[in-house]
Amino acid sequence: MQCAAVDALPSAAIYYGSHRSLRNTVMPPLVENVQQIFERMPAHFVAEKAGSINAVIEMDLTGEQGGQWQLLIADGALVVQSGSHPSPNMTMTLSAADWIKVVNGDANAMALFMGGKIKVKGDMSLAMKMQNFFKF
Repeated sequence: MQCAAVDALPSAAIYYGSHRSLRNTVMPPLVENVQQIFERMPAHFVAEKAGSINAVIEMDLTGEQGGQWQLLIADGALVVQSGSHPSPNMTMTLSAADWIKVVNGDANAMALFMGGKIKVKGDMSLAMKMQNFFKF
């Protein structure tokens, strides 16, 4: 059965919403490296979702492209800095490869956490809320 609305879409649009492996045959991943993610995070920050939260989240990424980054959330704004923070409210540790997959929508952060691939130290409630702070 054919659908005129679907037929009118460019082929890339049809695959974009389909299975991720199909999307990647038509379109490249949304981000390809960790640096791109952290550079783009302020533009994807949804201040309304963060509300009045003032916190420091440290991302400790392991493996190739690994490193440490700070997400400073205050007064409805996000500042991203490289390096370690002396007293973050929460530290999230995972591989850089898994972080790229999460941001691209190819992996679920909760599933990775339940599988032991994401470690959280500090404010667990902040980790749960964090997924709503960004729209990628």
